[in-house]
Amino acid sequence: MTCPAGRWPDIATHTCKVCMSNCATCTTCDVSNVFTCTSCLLGKVWFANDNTCRDACPVGFFNLSGTCSPCAVSCKTCRSSAAFCLSCYNAVDANGDGIKYLYENTCLTSCPIQYYGNPTTNICQHCVINCDDCTTNNKYVTTQCETCASGYDIDQNGQCGCSAS
Repeated sequence: MTCPAGRWPDIATHTCKVCMSNCATCTTCDVSNVFTCTSCLLGKVWFANDNTCRDACPVGFFNLSGTCSPCAVSCKTCRSSAAFCLSCYNAVDANGDGIKYLYENTCLTSCPIQYYGNPTTNICQHCVINCDDCTTNNKYVTTQCETCASGYDIDQNGQCGCSAS
C-alpha cells in the first residue's frame, strides 16, 4: 500500500493516516503501526533517538543541517559543532569528571591560570587585576588572590597591592 506525502499506511485498516506532527513524510516499521519520520517539515529538526521531528534539539544536542547531533560529553548545550560549548554540566558527567567550567567555549574541570571557576555560573572568570592566580569563596563568590603579578604583594584582604619595596 502506498500513501501520499504526509501520510503513512495503516496496514490493519488499509487506510492512509496523517503522519505525526512536524513530519513531512513517515513510514511504519511493523504491524503495530509504530512509525518513523523520514523527513521533517521546513524549520523542524530530526531527533534520531525517538525518530521524531521537533521545533528544536533537546539539551545535550545541537542542530546540524536539520538533524540533532550530540554535544561533546562535557557540554550541556552547544552550537555549530559538538565541541563548541555554550554551557557545561555542573555535576559528574559521563566520563566521571566533576564540575565543569566554561572557558572559551570549552568545558574544563579547572580554570586556567589567572581565572577562577565561578560556582554560581559555572564559568571561568578572570581574576582581579594584578592577580596571577586566585580562588573563590563558594558561599559569597568573592575572589582571593593566591599569587600576585611581579611587583605586587597580597594584602590582608587577599588582593594584590603595590609592593612595599
